[in-house]
Amino acid sequence: MRADKTFFDQEENEILRQVEDFHKILTHLKYEGKVSRGKNVKAANRAMSRLVGTFKKHRRLQEEIIFPFLQVHIPKHEAVIRFLRSDHEDIKKNKDRLRLSLQKLSKQSVTENGKIQELGVYLICLLRHHLELEKENIHKAIKRELREDEKKEIGVRIKKWLTINRSGKSLDLRFFQTHNEKECFHDRRSNRTAESKETQHENSI
Repeated sequence: MRADKTFFDQEENEILRQVEDFHKILTHLKYEGKVSRGKNVKAANRAMSRLVGTFKKHRRLQEEIIFPFLQVHIPKHEAVIRFLRSDHEDIKKNKDRLRLSLQKLSKQSVTENGKIQELGVYLICLLRHHLELEKENIHKAIKRELREDEKKEIGVRIKKWLTINRSGKSLDLRFFQTHNEKECFHDRRSNRTAESKETQHENSI
């Protein structure tokens, strides 16, 4: 398997297709009124669950395989990768906020449907912008800056990751990483732990 434009285009197109489906359902939820609210809320929850599941797989592939590989082989993209990781966290937070709002919708007035759509459209914009950033930076870097043997190697890792992920088995990331990549992964975990402790300390003050 090659980590080429075709693979990334297929992955991106699937997420965008689900984004469009979700957007249509949110529009129905906003304008179709109380009579159809129950049906549309269920449809919105189903569409969101599909989208979240697809993007979660995409995010994990990026963070567990692609980002560590590029941090070692094309280190100049470290700043972009940090930004994309931060973007992942923003998307997760907004997804959680929207999911909570959908759960509460049945107890709210019809006029709250517009607020749900606003949250949904904001999440959709985050996803579209994130995918565009990945295309313009990560995908182009893989295509233009990796050597042929490196392209082959990252393609092999992606294929193995996808196979294990589909099987439902637990993933041991050490199996995929060189020594330098393991160090990058360890540094990220250490930084996240430190940031978490700092946040907890600030909240306790």
